Amino acid sequence: MSIICYNAKLKFDNDNDKQKLLYVLKYEQKALNECLKLRFKSNLNIVGLHKKFYKKFRKQNKNCPSQVVIRAETECLSIFQSIRKNRHKIKKPPQKRRLSMQLDKRLYTYCKDENTFRLTTCEHRINVGIVLYTKLEQLLSTYTFKDPKLFVRDNEIYIILPFEIDVEQQNKPNKLCLGVDLGIRRFAVTSEGKSFVDKTFLKQKRKLRYLKRCLQSKQTDSSKRHLQKLRRKERHINKNFNHHLANKILQTKADTIVLENLQVNKLKRKKHKYQNKNRISQVGFSNLLNILTYKAELVGKRVVLVNPAYTSQIDSVTGKCDGKRVGCRYYSKRGLVYDADYNASLNIAKLAKLPISRGNTPIWQAPVNEPIVTRQGGKPRNLLRGS
Repeated sequence: MSIICYNAKLKFDNDNDKQKLLYVLKYEQKALNECLKLRFKSNLNIVGLHKKFYKKFRKQNKNCPSQVVIRAETECLSIFQSIRKNRHKIKKPPQKRRLSMQLDKRLYTYCKDENTFRLTTCEHRINVGIVLYTKLEQLLSTYTFKDPKLFVRDNEIYIILPFEIDVEQQNKPNKLCLGVDLGIRRFAVTSEGKSFVDKTFLKQKRKLRYLKRCLQSKQTDSSKRHLQKLRRKERHINKNFNHHLANKILQTKADTIVLENLQVNKLKRKKHKYQNKNRISQVGFSNLLNILTYKAELVGKRVVLVNPAYTSQIDSVTGKCDGKRVGCRYYSKRGLVYDADYNASLNIAKLAKLPISRGNTPIWQAPVNEPIVTRQGGKPRNLLRGS
């Protein structure tokens, strides 16, 4: 079972309908904030909260639909439930600052033939369309979505459509596996002889981290605001790159992707271990793993994690730990020189105990590709193919 969320922009017949929907979102924000204050003062369940809050708020805001108030009460309880489960200690009631609202069957109706939504407002229901793209049309024609959610960004209203996809398990056994060695400079090297590098991305990342260090040393209100923007920008750039990298890794005939379980730092043994830890922490291995896992399910593949111990020190041909790794080269006892990352990817694939998907290149001549670019001049570009 997998869920894909797709954001679509709403199309309105006129500006009046848009303003009506914005008023509903503002009412929901106001109701939720007042409900959070009441729940913070007294520990109430859904019945007690509804008795103390519903009539009072409806009396003060007569134009607000009753379904919106009930939706705010439900969300209020879920917020405090999350706070309790995460064991957060709060000294003041939480607040909702952005306009958004989770819809349910009382607040919307979907017309599948016309791809339009009928949404509840303060006066009457309005018909709203969505901006369709090829991927969204395929999802709407194939799957059904759960209760959507509205949110506002850049003065435009969007809707989040969560599609629940049942991925059928293949009856055929997995025939081939692809070993993938993840790294810092070379982001991924596969057992098929492909390596993925992006010098432009690394340069942009070094620049962002330098600017972050400069702002952290100032400790002013203005620098803190700029620092928050840079962190958000870096997070989005990393996530975008991981999506492109996952798509390239999945372009293989193998139906099993084998990765190292990098929760344990296998590079502690190096001399400058603290500097190395800082460099490794900048790479989003966990985010790449999450993206690769759910995308692999959608194409009928799977992701397997293996122990990373000695994968860089073992000779992939003999299976013995008798060679020596120097930089990006691996010197075997037989006198051959391998590409170290390619040698590690073969060792990773062997741990899955499945036939390995290999390239046409001998293991001592694994190629290194030209840089692959995801962004240049502020515009996204596709990754170049691996050799």
